[in-house]
Amino acid sequence: MKQLFVVTTATFLFSVPLALAASNDNAAPAMASNQKAAAAETTAPRCIALEAEFDKAEAAHKAAPHFKEALALETEGKTLCATDKVAAGAKYVESALKMIDAMKPTKS
Repeated sequence: MKQLFVVTTATFLFSVPLALAASNDNAAPAMASNQKAAAAETTAPRCIALEAEFDKAEAAHKAAPHFKEALALETEGKTLCATDKVAAGAKYVESALKMIDAMKPTKS
């Protein structure tokens, strides 16, 4: 009887860390996806506003020295904004606006 108790206790003690490790592995991806969703929600309006600003400035700045490069950057930015990489997309579109000198000054 004593041996059965020792074996049962030892089995329980060795299985607890494994159960805890398995449950923590499942929680980490869920937290990461929640963080990505929160980042997408906060950056998406900025991305949309920058795209609209570039679209308005596009006709007036076609003669800019680096317009073709800016247009390529803006296209890449739109592609990134359409995916879950909206922060990078917003930076690309912002860079395109700066490249054609159409960036509005930001309030600090």
